[in-house]
Amino acid sequence: MYLDYINYFRGFAILLVVLGHFLYFPESTVTEKLIKAIIKGGTSPFVFISGFLFHHIFYRRGFDYKKFMKNKLKNVLLPYTIVVIPGLIYAVHQHQLDLFIYEKNKILYTLLYYLSGNALTATWYIPFAMLLFIASPIFIKFIELEDRRQRIIIFLLLIISMIIQRPIRDLTINIFQAFIYFSPFYCLGIYISMNKERARDILEKNILYLGILWGITLALQVRYNILETMQKSIFEIKGIDLVAPEKFFICFFFLGVFMKLEKVENSLGKMIKKSLSILADCSFGIFFIHNYFILMFWERYHNGMDMLESLGLGVVTIILSTIIVLLFKKIFGKKSRILIGS
Repeated sequence: MYLDYINYFRGFAILLVVLGHFLYFPESTVTEKLIKAIIKGGTSPFVFISGFLFHHIFYRRGFDYKKFMKNKLKNVLLPYTIVVIPGLIYAVHQHQLDLFIYEKNKILYTLLYYLSGNALTATWYIPFAMLLFIASPIFIKFIELEDRRQRIIIFLLLIISMIIQRPIRDLTINIFQAFIYFSPFYCLGIYISMNKERARDILEKNILYLGILWGITLALQVRYNILETMQKSIFEIKGIDLVAPEKFFICFFFLGVFMKLEKVENSLGKMIKKSLSILADCSFGIFFIHNYFILMFWERYHNGMDMLESLGLGVVTIILSTIIVLLFKKIFGKKSRILIGS
């Protein structure tokens, strides 16, 4: 069953992901801090949606692990490999992350770049996502637990996530730390999908209260100046990440908003729904393509930009990336999914 509100949420999530990579302006006002806190960390809603769809599509129609992994190798890992090659060549040529490994063994250095996903700004997500897919039997066990145990596990995983935080960007194959950090969002997505009718009733009726709770978590982020997901090595002790609970509430709040948006039929509502649907349909391709705009333009011209200029550059990147993806889909048809993921 096709769910419009999840499609709108996916379009919104890729918007957050791309814009989040362009917010490197110095935040000197409360407004700038709020903007950064809201937009940064867009990967978490993306993982939430992935968990939701794992249950809604793959589990409900009869989960076949071999078929599932074959699909992910073809539609996720293969386009990643194709898209990342130019970035990989550039990154190895720059050899900025670990000069010691580069000087000892360039083949190993290249392989570590590929496996860690760090050749481009956001492509670390793909090795992490493949680990999620490989671990699917664990999430099948989660689905088969009773409701109370599922909620306890999600809560405990969130606490662990706040402590362990996201991994730093290096050539360590630290996707396991990312797996731990994002697992509560994946499990939350599964849980909401399993209880979608009850969740819809609760979320739509309580949007105002969810918005207030989300606002409180944002205020805490601004108060303690934790505006984006904290990153550290896995065994380092480094405070508490306040972004994770805020992203929990952003998932609840906007899921309720998009459920209500389904019923809006005025011209503005239709335009918003159409725009989000286009972004959703092109989301994976946008995810890949926007990395090259960052590589070509952002790294050269971001110094000295203010908030509006940064946001404007992000919006232009989303538009251009979407146009490129649509052109690929027009020229290559279904084969474009193998080439750029959409």
